[in-house]
Amino acid sequence: MFAFVLLDTQKKQIFAARDRFGIKPLYYWFSPKGFLAFASEVKQFSVLPGWRAHLNSHRAYDFLARSWLDHTAETLFADVNQLRGGESIHCHLSDIHVPLPIKKWYELSPQKTGLDFEQSGDRLKELFYDSIRLQLRADVPIGTGLSGGIDSSSIVCAINELLREKGAQTLQNTFSSCSHIDTYDERRFIEEVARKTNVKTHFTFPSLAELFDTHEKIIWHQDEPSITTSIYAEWNVFKLVSKTSVKATLEGHGADELMAGYPIFFKALLQNLLFSGNWIELAQEIYSIRKIKNNNPHLSFMNALRKFILGSNKHNYAFKPSWLNSSQIRCEELDYMKRDKTINEMSHVQLLYSSLPAQLHWADRDSMAHSVECRVPFLDHRLVEFVLGCPANFKIRHGTTKRILRKSMSDKLPRKVAERTDKMGYVTPEEIWAKKDAPDIFMKEIKRALEQSKGKLNNELVLKSASKILYGTVPYDPAIWRIISFGAWMDRFAIE
Repeated sequence: MFAFVLLDTQKKQIFAARDRFGIKPLYYWFSPKGFLAFASEVKQFSVLPGWRAHLNSHRAYDFLARSWLDHTAETLFADVNQLRGGESIHCHLSDIHVPLPIKKWYELSPQKTGLDFEQSGDRLKELFYDSIRLQLRADVPIGTGLSGGIDSSSIVCAINELLREKGAQTLQNTFSSCSHIDTYDERRFIEEVARKTNVKTHFTFPSLAELFDTHEKIIWHQDEPSITTSIYAEWNVFKLVSKTSVKATLEGHGADELMAGYPIFFKALLQNLLFSGNWIELAQEIYSIRKIKNNNPHLSFMNALRKFILGSNKHNYAFKPSWLNSSQIRCEELDYMKRDKTINEMSHVQLLYSSLPAQLHWADRDSMAHSVECRVPFLDHRLVEFVLGCPANFKIRHGTTKRILRKSMSDKLPRKVAERTDKMGYVTPEEIWAKKDAPDIFMKEIKRALEQSKGKLNNELVLKSASKILYGTVPYDPAIWRIISFGAWMDRFAIE
């Protein structure tokens, strides 16, 4: 992981590059005063001549209506751009102009090996362990973020084995975000891993009491608003790490995108089977998904087909695009976001655009705000290229996601974790906080955000929908938090 700029004053050339997947940040901005600036944080530009913070209306629409961030070279700040993962700039100083001559130095190319499922599982394990081995190189204590899911648990178990091979005497430290509400708590899985590996566990419990005060700090360090309060949970984990001697942690980012770990991958799987006319396998997959995800005997075949294929990404959310002021925030179609017709195509889009770039942004800023380095072993490019080259059914089949990882780590993980089928991550009881514990506080923050947003939102529609959600029976809509965070961001950075 890296991002750097080299200035050759003798040849009068500049070279800038960012790592393959954009783990580390690199922004650039052309000042109207006639110079080009590079930075690792957008806020650094604010002290330079010519700076004025203007809203990028297209990216604001993507954030508010689609929950997208960091999916293009553009940012929410107009005229501030970033090198994407795997991009570089190399030019003579006299050739610096808008747009910059950006080139791709790394192309994500799946490596097809022809190995069967058993052999592929063994190969993945080799690559995964070698990545972990490299990531453990450090002159400071290293820990692990542990959610209890298969990704982070695999990292913990792999580290434990590698340390035992070296005869290490020190215990591995793990750090987890938990909740006093069972639905949002993963300690039962974390404790299974702890019993198997004898790690030293550390827990943090993100609370409503500190949410909004901490949110201001998070926005400042992130340079952008947040999609959900999950980022608050991650922030608290790195805050917890900073109170120990650990200075670097290994995290599981990238595994879900790479190995079809999200529920949305079921939609792609079923669509492919439907449109290819593979009716028998389609029926088998629907049966498996029903059994694992929703064991409801009253769910008919056709209802299941409609739910998982035709309506799987149609949410009954209260907020529709009409709550955005279309004269100031405009929609823009992005072709590459539609290139997700197959499992591997969806993985490609999630790795490079829709999911992973935002996650890496959050993890980098949350960790570095607490002087902790975040390492991501699943993004070793050898591992990524190998898994992307594997057949889709090595990753998702019979209602089970991440099959190849489960196979690779089956003899290392606790059985309860290896067979886990639900998906949580950095989860918080955001819905409980908003609808049950503090609807008045959330409504107050909504009204404040409308003032801070300076006409970008339709106040009447937002208040009407928010009232139905917070005080009525309408299901919770994540747009509630996006509105609050967007307003706070507009205010914190004095966006014009």
